[in-house]
Amino acid sequence: MQVIFFAKDNKDDKIIFMNKVFKFLLVFLSIVVALFLGTLYYHDFFSSPQVVEKEMGPYVVVTKRFVGAYHKVGPTMDEVDGWLRENGVESTKGVGLYLDDPAEVEESELRSDVGSIVEDVDEEVLARIKEKFEVREIPKAKSAVIEFSIKSNLSYIIAPMKAYPALTQHWIEKGYAEAEGDIGIEIYDIPGKVTSYMFAIPE
Repeated sequence: MQVIFFAKDNKDDKIIFMNKVFKFLLVFLSIVVALFLGTLYYHDFFSSPQVVEKEMGPYVVVTKRFVGAYHKVGPTMDEVDGWLRENGVESTKGVGLYLDDPAEVEESELRSDVGSIVEDVDEEVLARIKEKFEVREIPKAKSAVIEFSIKSNLSYIIAPMKAYPALTQHWIEKGYAEAEGDIGIEIYDIPGKVTSYMFAIPE
């Protein structure tokens, strides 16, 4: 009687199969990591933002108060922009006035005034807007500014992570005083695909 053994061949086949799976997973993970790092690079995550001091403003802004996490202001900003467009007021720049320091205030209590910058709007139209939203002028002022390109919605997450530490460091190095009511201002230039992050420098 002839006896045939398959155990060795089965074991070798299993090792070969596992090696192929391991190589596939290694290649797959390498691709995922490369895509992740590439996305961060594309959105300037590894860049060193440059702070410049220049005159900014004046701006006439139409805003609505939002209380809560800053990354959730989008619907409120869209509400203001949508109402303006429905009423014949075109705006190409959004604005966010961020009133509290997230390091010191609970996320649920953070205050922000968000909306749009309007230009060349007559008094009659402004009066109608004031019945619905707050209208104010941000005066021209020398400011510390960082500009970031808007490349996708991810830019709105990455850019603040880079901008505010750099602005804060610049503020400390210059020895500027912290004035009562200081706010961080963000201007979203949609056609220009640039967000400006700025602090007005005390006189």
